[in-house]
Amino acid sequence: MERRLLRRVECEEATKYRSLQTGTFKLCLLKNISANGALLWISEDIAVGGKLEFLMETDQDASPAHIHMRVVRVEETPYEYLTGYGCKLEMMVSESA
Repeated sequence: MERRLLRRVECEEATKYRSLQTGTFKLCLLKNISANGALLWISEDIAVGGKLEFLMETDQDASPAHIHMRVVRVEETPYEYLTGYGCKLEMMVSESA
């Protein structure tokens, strides 16, 4: 039985992320997303509680949305050389703001 109240969309899209402390965008794999979180597969170690920003394409004509998230869990089984991070949405930032 599904406990989720919000729909989760499965995907496998390359996107960019950065730790809010470093400022340099790197590639990651977005595996799923919902209105309150996402699962990102990343090649570096990030602690639970770590803050991330990732870019999400909204449509072809618009700038990507900048989404701030907090890591709430780490997947136990790696995917190739990547580690999965379950993240909770904290804030969406407009590029035009």
